[in-house]
Amino acid sequence: MRGILHMMYDKKVANFSICVGVSLALVGCNDNKNEPTTLIDEPPSSNAQIIRSDAHPGIACAELSIPMRDGILTTGIVYLPDEDASQQYPTIMTRSPYTRLGPGLECFDGSETTGALYSQEGYAFVVQNVRGTYTSDGEFDIQRQEKNDGYDSVEWVAAQEWSNGNVGIKGASYIGVTTWQAAISAPPSLKAASIAISGEDYHREWTYDQGIPHHSLNISWLEGSFTPDQIIRQETAKGTSEEIITQMIADRQVLAFTKMWSDWVWQLPLTSFTELDGLHSTYQTWLEHPDYDEYWQEMDIGANIEQVNFPVLILGAWYDLFADGTVASYNSMKSRSGSIEARDKTKLMIGMLGHSTDHSTPSFGIDTITNVLVPSVARPYDMDYFDRYLKGIENDYDDQPNVSVTVMVPPDVGQQGSNFVVEAPDYPLANTEYRSFYLNSEGDANNRTGSGGLSLFGESRSADISHSEAIDTASFVADLFSYDPLNPVPTMGGNICCGTDFTGGPKSGAVEQAEVEIRDDVLVYTSAPLTEPLVVIGPVSVELFAKSSAKNTDFMAKLVDVRPDGSTHNILDGAVRASLRDGSKSQPSLIEPNKTYKYSINLGDTGTVFPVGHRIRLQVTSSNFPKFARNLNTGASNETTSETMVANQVILHDVMNASRLVLPIVEGIDIPE
Repeated sequence: MRGILHMMYDKKVANFSICVGVSLALVGCNDNKNEPTTLIDEPPSSNAQIIRSDAHPGIACAELSIPMRDGILTTGIVYLPDEDASQQYPTIMTRSPYTRLGPGLECFDGSETTGALYSQEGYAFVVQNVRGTYTSDGEFDIQRQEKNDGYDSVEWVAAQEWSNGNVGIKGASYIGVTTWQAAISAPPSLKAASIAISGEDYHREWTYDQGIPHHSLNISWLEGSFTPDQIIRQETAKGTSEEIITQMIADRQVLAFTKMWSDWVWQLPLTSFTELDGLHSTYQTWLEHPDYDEYWQEMDIGANIEQVNFPVLILGAWYDLFADGTVASYNSMKSRSGSIEARDKTKLMIGMLGHSTDHSTPSFGIDTITNVLVPSVARPYDMDYFDRYLKGIENDYDDQPNVSVTVMVPPDVGQQGSNFVVEAPDYPLANTEYRSFYLNSEGDANNRTGSGGLSLFGESRSADISHSEAIDTASFVADLFSYDPLNPVPTMGGNICCGTDFTGGPKSGAVEQAEVEIRDDVLVYTSAPLTEPLVVIGPVSVELFAKSSAKNTDFMAKLVDVRPDGSTHNILDGAVRASLRDGSKSQPSLIEPNKTYKYSINLGDTGTVFPVGHRIRLQVTSSNFPKFARNLNTGASNETTSETMVANQVILHDVMNASRLVLPIVEGIDIPE
């Protein structure tokens, strides 16, 4: 996922082009290039030569060629304790498509920062280039290839002379995909998996989000992370010179930087976007599968979780792109994995940012959990886990709490907040109370200056309101707005990726909401100032009773904190497509225009405090662009057609149609001063 951060031009980075694309791919770009190395003719079982570095005494490295079942050869490296050649070690591997974008090009080029930490503790550590990337053979079939290839890779590693047959696997983001897919393929030698900031169901929280195309991600991630590598592979195969390839990469970066947000994301129909064609077919393939079908089911972690019979260590973050998938995979492991031990001892850790950026609007302080993702001289956060399940060491890992979550505390003034960590035996926390906040207004909740409110008790509404089958004008029982796909509400913060902040696209994370809250197509409902703090930890949802003039449309909701000075920041957002109102795995079904339906919107999970004096706010609208692809409102395919129509939306909040926000409130939590 990090690819675009390394690929796009950034005025802040003077030597940007040096460390990108062909320069990095062919000659390397790392801080250790001048370290002395010695090549010793001492081939291990991989038939490769052992390499040592004076800068890393006690560690040996060898390049690998790892075969897949269809004869394709993938490449990689292994770091080993530099001991007796007959010694065997428990082995940890990581399978990456990002080698050309960072360390892992060759032995002792930077990847030893991680590999050395594990090798020094008595592990063999393998970094593999997945099929169709960097120097590995084959075609890159994003996501789908990783299940079978993961199985083959684990079993090959387990059979090597330097492995004792106990294999663990780890990774974050897409490398979390390769980790999870290997786990659900159930190779006999796999005994442990450490997975960070990654998804569970790629139709629900990756390529699609609740069945809605994750538009900005699908374009920016594919372009930034994989296009340069594919250009280099194709042109090198043609015999194109390094100088020409370098210029091609630079030209492509300029094209993407200038066109992505002003042109590419706006193209209709979605299938007319062909800038990625000829480089990778993934984008068009995804659009050919808008519904949850066998394509997605085969890769769905939750649908295959019974294949995992060992405890997993899962790490996530609240503002992360895959926060929803992180929690979902934990819940799946706890309820349906393949052994009692796996269900009882899988652990969950949640920090704050993940793929998102801290824009200091507000900042919540140092992330004490997810900063363990950054390689350092410190002991890796999952070392105790691997020691327990690969070495069988009776340490205190199993005695540690199953759940550790960060709780964010926004400031009253300024932008510097704080955070603290809550530990618990399970998630959601046992003492969670789900409290409803009901929408109300005088019929003019359009934008933040209206009368939209959130009330805790339903009795605050008139009891004599009768149900009406059709509401033609705004009143105290409903709010109206019009959604025009050609003028969508812009994405303003949230759990988005990748590199959008640095390429002229939407900001991720927590940002001020004033720009969208002045629009008439955004309904704004705000509570009174709180007289006691509310600690919100767990899943947040919205239940909307709504009508639309369209046969298909979207409804979006966003949870916002309002500080005493009126400044704001988003906490969570979510969406529901009307045709998928029964869930992203359901069969699509159009709605009847102007008929009332109940829509459940999953906003995801959070850990945050609403302090005294703060107000709770809910935004309701029908677009969040370019995070989500636009619903064109016609009832026809939103992927293959371009005709649009304006939808007139009605959000009901009478006694019969009690639209509400549901928050998980946890009592008894001590909030540090």
